[in-house]
Parts: sequence; structure tokens; C-alpha cells
Amino acid sequence: SCCGSDCCWPAMISNVDRLSDEESLETETMKTKDRGPGVTKTQAKYPKSGVAPPVVPFEPVCRPHAAPLSMRLVPEKVKSDNVKTTKLMSKPIVMQSFGSVRLYGATYRANIGYLSQRGKQDFGTQICYWDQYKRACRANKVKRNGQHRFVPPLLAEWIAGIPRDWTLPECGKVCRERYNELFPPVSEEAAYPVISMFSGIGGLELGLREVCFPIQYVEQNEHCVAVLRSRMFEKMIADGPVAEDVTTYIPSPSIKKRARGICAGFPCQDICQAGHCLGLQGERSYLVDHVFRVADECESVSFVFLENVAYLLSAAMSHVMDYVLQELTRRGLRVRWTTVTGHMVGVQVCRERVFLLATKGDFHFQNLTLMTSDEMESRALEPWNHRDRPELHCWLSTECTQQDQQRLQSVGNMVIPRCAQLALHVLEHSMRA
Repeated sequence: SCCGSDCCWPAMISNVDRLSDEESLETETMKTKDRGPGVTKTQAKYPKSGVAPPVVPFEPVCRPHAAPLSMRLVPEKVKSDNVKTTKLMSKPIVMQSFGSVRLYGATYRANIGYLSQRGKQDFGTQICYWDQYKRACRANKVKRNGQHRFVPPLLAEWIAGIPRDWTLPECGKVCRERYNELFPPVSEEAAYPVISMFSGIGGLELGLREVCFPIQYVEQNEHCVAVLRSRMFEKMIADGPVAEDVTTYIPSPSIKKRARGICAGFPCQDICQAGHCLGLQGERSYLVDHVFRVADECESVSFVFLENVAYLLSAAMSHVMDYVLQELTRRGLRVRWTTVTGHMVGVQVCRERVFLLATKGDFHFQNLTLMTSDEMESRALEPWNHRDRPELHCWLSTECTQQDQQRLQSVGNMVIPRCAQLALHVLEHSMRA
């Protein structure tokens, strides 16, 4: 059963064709200069879910959605005439979703001077001008004197769907009882060993723990590596060596023999709209090539699970999606993809992401007990981890230490575990259909 007319992906997009080589080259050249005429935020080249080749949309069993927020932002009178932007908000506006904490400081550092069209999308600024936050501060006698402007890591962790203190690079900080409640123990006997590339702080691996466990991590960020090792020591993620340079990483003979899959949330900085939109010509997103290289070196690999921003499906980034699909399919893998947002799993942030599952032959996760549509819907309607939700008047703090900044940036670069889990179940449903 579905949860209403807006729940299922549209099955009407059946005539979406892949770009030709000439069209892909033309699009790529255009993107190196600017965003190009006619390329809008909503323009799509690929459907939100599909199979390649050919591009055929499939209708997932359910696309649940939580009720949208009604967050009323009330701008205050600008105290200075030296405001550099002309796009000031002068009237209250209602937002239906929290903004994401990302790598950029503006997303977790509130602009206390004024509310702009751009700032209304940033999480920290949203909180600062949210009428409920203002009332909570008054009720708890918190003076809003311009010092409260930073999103605390505990709030960022909650909004990203991970356990409290997960981003601390220290052992013994994450409550074992709460962790087991949020992520019930699973048996590794029925799961597949995988290589985790661009591991971050392990969000993707948490979401896929029903079907796989890492035997090797590849991550260069020092803070993220420290977090991974702390969570490994606590037995909250699978133990395994950490390689720090994806460009020089070569799997050991034992890893090559054991690995049945590769999981990777490859860099999005050159794909997302907040970046430079250089695609494969950028300095980061081209690193997906090393996923394909490692797959070639591990003959036992039967599946590849990838994640990136949903803008990958846009016309502007179609040359990147084309390239990823071509590299996977020419290795004999059948590719399925789907998009998931935080709203679909009870997390009150959109953070739309595309997940791709490429499998060899008739491989599928036969031991996975699939969620039903009703179970997916109940997850969407039940708020995530309400017990660890910080008190509203504590949603902005007066300081942001270097470690706080590292923790916030690691959250900005991670995959929401429940989003990865839902994508896994939706894609496995399509394989069994």
C-alpha cells in the first residue's frame, strides 16, 4: 500500500534518452564556462529512479513522506546601511524543511545581521530567525545578544540521523544502549565483506549494515579517520585497516580475495549546485575513477553501491551520470538508481541524494528481509531519535571550537544512514520484482 498520490515515483517518464557523445561533450564544455542558458535548478535529464541500460524508470513500492515543517522565519530590522546584498527579506516567510549542515561555514554559522534570500536556506540562519526559537529563548531567559550564532555538533548529529557524539574522535563517548536502539545489532554471517571508499565517518556503512560490512576503509581526512578508529574500537562499525590516499590505494591480496562489493559516496564538490559545477573536469569528483579501478583489481566484486547529490541526474550534470553508467555497464554490471530524502526516513531535512546499485549477473541480497510499504511509511511519519533532540533554546551556541568545526564539516560530508538503508530496500525490491 502507498501513502497517497504523492508517494510513488512517477512512471510517466519512460522516454528519457541518454545523451549522445556529442551532446555530452557540448554540455561539459558549457559547464566549464558558466551554468549556461536555460539550465535551471529543476531541469532533469534522468528520472528519479531507473535502470540502465536502457534508461527505464521503475516504480518503487513506496515513496513515503513526512508532513512538511511549518517554520516561520521573521526578519528583523537591519541595523546598518552597509548591507552588501540587495536581496533582503522584509516580510516573514514559512520554510518547510531545515537546511542541511554542509562543509561551508555559512550553513552552520548564523548571519545575525540580516535575513537574505540566500540565508533563508542555511540551517544556522534559519534557527536565528525562527519565531519558535525566539520564543523558546525568551521562555528560558536566554539573551539573544548576537553571541548565539553557531550550530552545535549535537544538533548537527541529530539532524543528520546519527547517534549523539558519533563525530567525537574519542572512545567511550557514544552511548552503547542508545546506539543499539537506533541501530539494532545484525549478524555479519549473512552480510558481504566490502571495501569502503571515501568513508567519511561511516554513515553509508551504517545504513548498509544489514547486507555488508567493511574490511577496508579509504579516507584521507584526519578527523574522519580518528572517528572511524574510535567507532571501530567501540565495536560499532566493523574493524578494518584505513588507507588514506585513494589515488595510491591498492587492495592487498587478501582484500582482493575477500571483497564482494564496494561502497562509495564519491566527492560531490564538482557536481553539486553549491560548488563550481565543473563535473569531471573538477579536482574532486573525477576521483570516482578509482572506484572503477579498484573494482577491476578485485575479481570477486559482485556489486558496487554509490551515492551522490541528486543534481547528478540533472541535464547540467548528465555527462557525469553518463560516464558513471558507461563505466559500470561496460564492466558487465546492471545499474539501478533511486533518490531518497531525509523526509522519507523521519529526518526533518531534505538532503536529496541519488543512490546507485550496480550488480553482476543475477546477484541480489537474498538474505535481506525487505521492508514493506507500511513499514517505510511508518518510518517517515515517526520523528527520528526524538529522545536525543536538543532543547530548542540550545539550538545555537556562542562558540565554535576547531574540533566543533571539524565535527560539523564531517556531518556535512556524510550520508544519512537511514536514507542509504531505504535506498537499499527500494533497489532490492526492484531487483526482485
